[in-house]
Amino acid sequence: MKSLQYLSIALSFLSCKNAKEIKTELSTNHIKEDTLINRKVICVLKNNIELFGDIKYMTISGDNRFIISTSQPPNVIIYDFNGNQMAKIGSRGKGPYQYLQPSVVKYFKNNIFIWCAIKLRLIVYEMHGNPQYELNNFDKSIDDFAIDKSSIFVKIDGGFRGKVIEKLDIENGSLISNYGEYSKEDIVLGLLGRSGGLAQFNHKILFMQPSKLALNSIDKRADSLKVIDIEDPDFKVDQINKNPISYINNNRTSAFNYVCQNSAVTKLVASRNEIVIFTESGHFNFIDQQIDNKERFVKIYILNKNFELISVIKKRHSFEDSNYLYDSFDGKIYNIDSRIKDNNFEYRLSEIQFN
Repeated sequence: MKSLQYLSIALSFLSCKNAKEIKTELSTNHIKEDTLINRKVICVLKNNIELFGDIKYMTISGDNRFIISTSQPPNVIIYDFNGNQMAKIGSRGKGPYQYLQPSVVKYFKNNIFIWCAIKLRLIVYEMHGNPQYELNNFDKSIDDFAIDKSSIFVKIDGGFRGKVIEKLDIENGSLISNYGEYSKEDIVLGLLGRSGGLAQFNHKILFMQPSKLALNSIDKRADSLKVIDIEDPDFKVDQINKNPISYINNNRTSAFNYVCQNSAVTKLVASRNEIVIFTESGHFNFIDQQIDNKERFVKIYILNKNFELISVIKKRHSFEDSNYLYDSFDGKIYNIDSRIKDNNFEYRLSEIQFN
């Protein structure tokens, strides 16, 4: 265990109504840096009903079940905690209640919400697979969403300048309010899917942008925003002083190198009592046209329910463990990872504890 020095948190409270800001500086002493993550394997995923390809998203639905979305082929499948496929939801196609590329999938009050990234459509089924309704008035792609009673908080894909979060009416998709603003750095970091994160935490909606080690907390009851800045010298993002879209389109190699040399927030997950922020720092090297990750590392920040930083985990970057398929349910955090066992590729669901 090593002491992580010079790490501090600054809290700022921003009311969405009066735009007043108050900042408080907090110091944290003797924050521990560890490399220990406890994994309790629950099951290995089987193909007893439908073959599935690359898993894009995972959500826990309760009753010892979880739901995945996949690509190649595109599917949405319900599993039990024994690893058995229980049902396939929806089908591939261009018609009503069909999807071409299911990405984000969420469960809420016996309904399954599926985002189709190609059709820009949110499709809603009940748990037995019967279609309920669609929201198809989206003009931007989204990379995550959270459901709260009569509203949906959608995280806009960071491929262009604009708001990060939009709060929409769950029935007609009309805009209620929005939060945050993407930076030039966010847009370029999104080139390789570094998208920040979104999570529900008690009566709050949490979100992060890829270029900032700053946790944004929307209080749904007061419609107010609290920003928690974590200052860590390991997290470094170079400023971009040019049009990010032109930069990506006209100098793609340089933009790719920018992503490989800069830090990024890659995932956010919250359980009942803790908030977990995943980041990548350091840099990739290119050796003989191969990407070398020996100087790239993952840093995980764990905060308690009062937004106090309680521990930091630092470990080497692994391509096999970079899908960030995490979800929480009933106070527990779950993950799907992949591995090769006995020359066979497999996915497994585990319960995760961060020490």
